[in-house]
Amino acid sequence: MDIVKSFGNIYVLITGFVAGILSGYCLAGRLNFGLGVGSGSANSVLFALMCCAVGAVGVIWLCWFRLKLARVITSIVAQLKGKNPAGINSFGNSSIAKLSKAVKEHLENNVSYTGKLEQQTKDMRIQIQLLQKQKKNTEAIVYSIRDAVIVVDEFDKLIMANASAGRVLKFDFKNSRHKPIKEVFDTN
Repeated sequence: MDIVKSFGNIYVLITGFVAGILSGYCLAGRLNFGLGVGSGSANSVLFALMCCAVGAVGVIWLCWFRLKLARVITSIVAQLKGKNPAGINSFGNSSIAKLSKAVKEHLENNVSYTGKLEQQTKDMRIQIQLLQKQKKNTEAIVYSIRDAVIVVDEFDKLIMANASAGRVLKFDFKNSRHKPIKEVFDTN
């Protein structure tokens, strides 16, 4: 890409140079360079011819650099597409091929990894749905028992209790949920 940048800089430089020469020519036509009638017109014509010659050379250079820049860009595009057009020197083709291969492999790995994550997400959703159904079934069983039932977790925190347990042990389950069992019965 440094080549493209240097061509762009040269292109701008030559364009500015040609514009300066043509501006000088326009000024030479407007101003009379001589003190006398005869000598001024000869100098003006000579200056105008020099400006035209330099301007023509500048335009030729400008076109040449533009053509060269177009060839470089065409070559880069062709190499990125995997083609090498005739007459254009190949530079770094193996590097571009390696880069292209690495990008393809990385994308394929990401697609594979994304597929695995999607499958794990589906499996997790199914497990969550099964756990929610199991919880509802367990709650239905606990709440339907006529005897007092209290369910605590491994940290002795109240998880579930049926209405009979609330009446017999005189506590409010909704306000006591997830509290340690000692706090529930010490305050009441």
